[in-house]
Amino acid sequence: MDPLSVLASIVALTGAVREAAKIIRRLYRAARNAGKLKDEMDFFASRVQFFGVMISHVSTTIDDHFKQYKRSKTLEKLGAKGFKHLAAQSMYVLGCIKRAKSQMPLGKTGFKQLIERFKWLSNAPAREELCAWMECIKSNLQIILTLVHHEALYYKVQSPNISKQEVRRLKHQIKDQKVLIKAQMQAIQVLQTRHETQFPEQLLMHEETYVEQSINMNEILLDIGNDIIEHDVSPESSLSDASRYRNHPTDPGENHAHDEDENEDDDDNNDDDNDDDDNDDDDNDDDDNDDDDDDGDDGDDGDGNHLDNGHNENTDPAIPQPLPDRDSSESLPLQAPSSPQQVPPQPQTNPNSPSASSVNSNLSPQTAGSTSSSNSDPPDDRESHYSSVRSSSNQLVLNRRMEHHAEAGYVKQTRTTAKIYPQFPENLISHAHAVHLGLEIAPHDEADQVRTIQTGRRSRQTTIGTTFLAWSPGTVAPPGRARGFKVACLVCDHLPVPLVFGENFLNRQRAYRVEG
Repeated sequence: MDPLSVLASIVALTGAVREAAKIIRRLYRAARNAGKLKDEMDFFASRVQFFGVMISHVSTTIDDHFKQYKRSKTLEKLGAKGFKHLAAQSMYVLGCIKRAKSQMPLGKTGFKQLIERFKWLSNAPAREELCAWMECIKSNLQIILTLVHHEALYYKVQSPNISKQEVRRLKHQIKDQKVLIKAQMQAIQVLQTRHETQFPEQLLMHEETYVEQSINMNEILLDIGNDIIEHDVSPESSLSDASRYRNHPTDPGENHAHDEDENEDDDDNNDDDNDDDDNDDDDNDDDDNDDDDDDGDDGDDGDGNHLDNGHNENTDPAIPQPLPDRDSSESLPLQAPSSPQQVPPQPQTNPNSPSASSVNSNLSPQTAGSTSSSNSDPPDDRESHYSSVRSSSNQLVLNRRMEHHAEAGYVKQTRTTAKIYPQFPENLISHAHAVHLGLEIAPHDEADQVRTIQTGRRSRQTTIGTTFLAWSPGTVAPPGRARGFKVACLVCDHLPVPLVFGENFLNRQRAYRVEG
């Protein structure tokens, strides 16, 4: 996407900033003449002021970010529609605040003062709804700020003129930013669930269209955050070769800013390996090195590909390089190397020995190909490979980035929506959502009942108990005619979505429809 289109959409946010400044001045002017309600009105005006300052700060930061770095993969994922949607949200809320200003007491006396105070107090629920909308929008703006700062740190780390101490400091800052992104993602989920359940009937004028767009906006931000936290992916992968390879050529799948603590040692090891490579190049005429070259010809790089020597596999562009996957490699019997300099010598025994030659002769090309494919992660099948490695009796893989349909229904008299994962064996509910629905949670009696829910590559949740909810599809029927079915759910502290229905729910739903 063209960065100019994103910049053009930020102009709408600037219009919201100007409108907020006008409203804030009017609110404080009205609060000065509010009499006994001055403190309460000042507090409401301060919340609106913080909302306006946040909009202004985001628009200024994004503008400066594009001027300094020309483009941004993170912001381009939001797109022009995302920023225009945020601006539309802000303008709508500011318009509601402007209308609420007319209900403020203006310091009148006598009977008129009582009427004004009554209007102000009676409109408290409407103001709380406005504040809830402001909190939802502010949570989106705050995580956008953090994502922009996180991306700027990546640019600084990959700068060609930077000291090693500065790189370490920036990597620690990147680690702190990831923790902050994770906390802000949880805040977005909590605010979204609270707003949907607290104000189910008090929607905006566009109603379903607006709410659907709001949910999509949160989903986009959560997906971007998950790409950074769970998959440990750099937000800017299209940097120039000069900045990416500022010290030495690296593996195409390697990212220097991925691991905050481990990469510091990797840099030192890579420097030592480079020195060893230089020494090997100086001694190319030695007989020992000639033997090493012969070993390299007989050996392979772990993928069934013959190498010229033990350190120069990147010179041949036709040789496929394994993508480093730190999570999946922990469960594999063989750990994939993270850099070409760390490739150990493949044969541990003398390749000229009879035993080694007999073993090599017994391996057919098909067997070698299957062995190499089992030791590397295909780039297009990393998620399925990770699922197969991680799957066990107490670990479930929940891929929230996949597109799944939603199921709307009622729990008792409360309307709610659940994401449907057909390949997921269990039903899950977050603890906060279960408490909101008034469900009774039965804690696990034994440790064997605890399940580990794998919600991503680096996100795991343990269940704290079980609960049953009475699910009624469609509209609420009269009490005498309401028919539904019980759904057993595992309760987790935090989930990417408040309610998840899997294969267990689909089986119950099919049985319910047959009985009906």
